[in-house]
Amino acid sequence: MAVQIFRYVTKDKILDFEDWMSLEPKKNKLRVTLLEYGPNNRATCILHHYLDPDGWKVVCWELLMGRFEKWVDYKGTPSREGEPEARVLSLTKDERYRNPYILRLARGKGKVIGAGAVRMVGKPTESLTLLLPEFEIKRLALACLDYIRAWELIHFRERERHDRAERAARGRET
Repeated sequence: MAVQIFRYVTKDKILDFEDWMSLEPKKNKLRVTLLEYGPNNRATCILHHYLDPDGWKVVCWELLMGRFEKWVDYKGTPSREGEPEARVLSLTKDERYRNPYILRLARGKGKVIGAGAVRMVGKPTESLTLLLPEFEIKRLALACLDYIRAWELIHFRERERHDRAERAARGRET
């Protein structure tokens, strides 16, 4: 079960940030879930996105320092059967709105390019948008930044052992 880092609830949407962190770099992620629910309290749309903690720390820092403008994160899953899935998370600041931070998650058909990278083909099949006030985005940024730093500190020795074992394994391969 993942640890919840941050939750923001509105009258029709829920935003969740969860710990999916790991010592293995490819599996080291934060999971973002944005879901929309109807009047009967049943989810009508659920979207997930997986953030790299190192990149997200920079975004959090910029949010807290008041220097943030825009950030887009592209992810995807190459599929063995069926079509690949592309996911996009974008966070934008637009001062014209009372809640100036616009978080958008989108999912759609993808196309594998390069070494396993997936890009969106055409328009997204599903998309959700959430407007966040300044206070809530700073609460989100601080909670995430504090959690990531604490996780890294707690797992520091374990990461050292893991890295040393990986280097030793690579040394034996050559």
